[in-house]
Amino acid sequence: MLSQMAMNDILDEQCRTIAIPKRITTTMRDIWQLQQRLPKRQGRRANKLLEHPKFRAAFDLLELRANVQRNPDLEALAAWWADFQISNNTQQRSMVSELGPGPVRKRTRPRKRPRHPNAKNNAPRQENKHE
Repeated sequence: MLSQMAMNDILDEQCRTIAIPKRITTTMRDIWQLQQRLPKRQGRRANKLLEHPKFRAAFDLLELRANVQRNPDLEALAAWWADFQISNNTQQRSMVSELGPGPVRKRTRPRKRPRHPNAKNNAPRQENKHE
């Protein structure tokens, strides 16, 4: 939610200065959104991301961010994805299993609606005075 608001703010600001075609801004949004998904590699997520049409562009941006920011976490993530891309299926499964299980998500139960008496059955009966 916040990231989408940030994307909108950035694109709005840029579009005041230069014209950016919608096909370009759509691609930019896809690549930015993939940045948030790249750290989530457990299970089948890594293979699904690898199959995404914009994966390579998102990976290139990840490498660029890692080099510019000199962030060890980003550098490790970029190195992991670089290795994952050139690995065979067996090696890829091994790499994913080495990550361990993903964070456990608490499942929330659907909220039960408060029980309201059925107005039809519980309404006081009015006698018909015209009978």
